[in-house]
Amino acid sequence: YLYKKRKNTPFPKDVKKVDLFIINSFISKEENESGRVLSSKNGLKLQDFLQKYLNLTVDDYYISYLYKCFCEGKNDELALKNCLPYMHSEIFLLKPKIILCLGENTFNSLGFSNFKALRGNAFIFLNTWFLTSFDMDFISKNPSLEQEFIDDLTKIKAFL
Repeated sequence: YLYKKRKNTPFPKDVKKVDLFIINSFISKEENESGRVLSSKNGLKLQDFLQKYLNLTVDDYYISYLYKCFCEGKNDELALKNCLPYMHSEIFLLKPKIILCLGENTFNSLGFSNFKALRGNAFIFLNTWFLTSFDMDFISKNPSLEQEFIDDLTKIKAFL
């Protein structure tokens, strides 16, 4: 039923080997409309951070969403149950060196708990390194935490 709200598939057109795999919860309205990943204001800001602090271009990382259909930022257990196997398959196919999990909702939806304790710490998940941090929507609402997000990003350098 959620697939009916999707206008485009906002995923990279070419699947290529990358070292950094980014997971976010939901596609944005702009991404749904345009079919281009990270085309929203927050997506562009994330691209800017990745370029500025990790020297990565859009071709250097892969981004995926827990919810493959456009669900307007609403958690839906059935949709998540149906979408998670696809995300796991993406990880197994790409075999990244590290996964960056954006946001507490994404973190919890993957079955983890205690975001505050684990944010910014790397651990093994699905046979690869995993680091969780804030999502860009949270950063835009809490700009005082931007430096903590940047600090988390710079930890990724050790894995690339």
